[in-house]
Amino acid sequence: MSKTRSKRKTAPQDSVVGYVYLTIVIVLCLIALMHEMTGFLGRWLFVIGRFLFGEAWFVPYVLIMAWCLVKAFRQKVSGKVWSTVILFFMAAILILGCISFKDSSQSGTELIKDFFSKAKEMFVNGPIGKGGMFAVLGYGLISALANFWGVIIVICVLFAVGVLIHTESIVKWLRSLKKPQPAKKKPEPKKERQFSLFDQDEIKERKKEKELEKQREKELKLLEREQKKAEKTEKKPETKPFIEETKPAVSAGTDGSSNYFANYKPPYLSYLDNPSVSKNTVNRRNASEKWQILSDILESFDLKSRLEGYNIGPSITQFEIVPEGNFNINKYSSIESNIKMALAVKDVRIEAPIPGKRAVGIEIPNEEPSIVRLKELLKDVPDEYQHEPLMFALGKDITGKNRYGLINKMPHMLVAGATNSGKSVCINSIIISLLLRARPDEVRLLLIDPKKVEFSSYANIPHLICPIVTETEKAPAILGKLIKIMMDRYELFSQKGVRKIEEYNETYPDEKLYSIVCIIDELYDLMVRHGKEVETYINRLASLARAAGIHLILATQRPSTDVITGTIKANISTRIAFSTISGYDSKTILDGPGAEKLLGNGDMLYKPSDANRPTRIQGVYVSKDEIDRITEYFAKSNFTPKFEDIFMHDEDEEEGEDGEMVPSGVKDKQYPEVERWVKTQKTISANQIQRRFNMGYPHAANLIDALEYNGIISPPKGSKPRDVLVSDDQQ
Repeated sequence: MSKTRSKRKTAPQDSVVGYVYLTIVIVLCLIALMHEMTGFLGRWLFVIGRFLFGEAWFVPYVLIMAWCLVKAFRQKVSGKVWSTVILFFMAAILILGCISFKDSSQSGTELIKDFFSKAKEMFVNGPIGKGGMFAVLGYGLISALANFWGVIIVICVLFAVGVLIHTESIVKWLRSLKKPQPAKKKPEPKKERQFSLFDQDEIKERKKEKELEKQREKELKLLEREQKKAEKTEKKPETKPFIEETKPAVSAGTDGSSNYFANYKPPYLSYLDNPSVSKNTVNRRNASEKWQILSDILESFDLKSRLEGYNIGPSITQFEIVPEGNFNINKYSSIESNIKMALAVKDVRIEAPIPGKRAVGIEIPNEEPSIVRLKELLKDVPDEYQHEPLMFALGKDITGKNRYGLINKMPHMLVAGATNSGKSVCINSIIISLLLRARPDEVRLLLIDPKKVEFSSYANIPHLICPIVTETEKAPAILGKLIKIMMDRYELFSQKGVRKIEEYNETYPDEKLYSIVCIIDELYDLMVRHGKEVETYINRLASLARAAGIHLILATQRPSTDVITGTIKANISTRIAFSTISGYDSKTILDGPGAEKLLGNGDMLYKPSDANRPTRIQGVYVSKDEIDRITEYFAKSNFTPKFEDIFMHDEDEEEGEDGEMVPSGVKDKQYPEVERWVKTQKTISANQIQRRFNMGYPHAANLIDALEYNGIISPPKGSKPRDVLVSDDQQ
């Protein structure tokens, strides 16, 4: 095992070894060229060169040294140049042979026999003739077939081929002499990090990154142009009222957001990093070595087995072993520690038996795990998922097959695992998958982040239904408002005679409702402070919200029974378990062991609602740079979040003379102007005020509360716009 690992080094180490080899070769060539002053080693190298090449003994050493210097200084010399040099050198050797043996009494094969009969003496005192062994062989063989003039013809052909290789370059050079053009000064290229001789993969990756950067710049410029055109076409005189907004819009279930996002375009896949180079060759060789050791271990415990096959995944290799004869399958699990020690691996997971197969699965870590990139999965989405906005990429299973999930089929999911096991990366990959595939009028996100740092990058994405909730005290109220939206939707379904959101959207395509995905990053913090209240809200949403298009994704790094209670588990059947500290935590998540043997870094057990046993998957990896590129795209697209009125309430209220709480918006300087404009409308929302008067959303929400306090507009109607109760005609 140690020998195998020592052969695999990182790119910088390979670079150092390569330079050491080049330096040694150059030093040996210099010693040979200075043989009169370099003692025994120089004399020995000189004798070898003289024996092989005669008076041209120094030419090979010069060529080898030149090749090493070219490689060491990372210069590019085309293969045509090296081919010409070799052809000319072969012709020169034959010329030396002609000079040496033209007048000789011996010819053909006689020269070769005579040379090798005296080879020992010639090695010490020098070869016959001026060309050495290769001159004797070349001249002797050719002259035996075609005499002296045949050798001359071969020499001419070698020179001609060496020149003809460069015919295209010579023609271009002659044409440039006939039509001289003024030389253009090229801008000096930017200095970049130099790559070593052995970093070919890194050079390719660097080139791909440059191409992606250029493509992203073009896409952003195109997006800015389209946005400017859209703004010009949508601009209207300020003196005229917004006729479109006088009609209550039910599209997307709120305030006409489908019109607002009419020109929306999702981010391009080029914003994601390219997949890494496959390392299956190394892992395949390692698998064959491990199987030899594993078979010896099984034989030592009298477990006669044969290898049915092995599956190499991104991070683990699974051996499918078929027991032979009479066997007790529990014995395989009992020798798990022996297998781990013999293979010298971090951990071993035994699946006995593999579901649907007459085989035992023994899973070991790969020698060189590979990263699963999100771009790789989103480029190859199956046809059945192409038009599913709630689809997200999970990762790759043991066989290397892409795995995907549908939030609307789950319909809720629990994600748990220890710290640094990959839980946060999994949540980010789900969010990025939704941002890349779903429009804001199709899917909205409600993000609850008690840690205040996990979701901060998504503060300005247009898919948000309300500002990111970072204060634990506000979370129960937000969940309560989500239940209010759910009940309003059920009331709407009852009026329209439909049962669920899919039927409603098909029946009323002009009034489509969007799906809502509520993601809670750390459930433990909420359960500690507001246990019973939060649990009640979660259980009600988990049991009723599916048909209303509302879905929950709960994540926690402490999978204990006081956080993941029995009622929560009963209502949320889809689970993802990352590496846990103990088997007890694994049983809390999956109702069985297994998660404690995972490797971390995205290695997960995925158990959908329709599966009896979990599937091992290597989750996709989304880097901070990829998230920043996506959010930067939204920042430049000028699509701001359209928060729902139900989630926006004024928290800064003053007490009036009669003790009643008066909204601060009543004393706002812009309030009279806003009130006059609102009286010209039939329905109103904070988003309309925000766009009309070019103000922030909290400011607009304060004015909405002030208008309600003064009786100008109706109280909140769930997710629908408010009615204007007082118009100019009534005054």
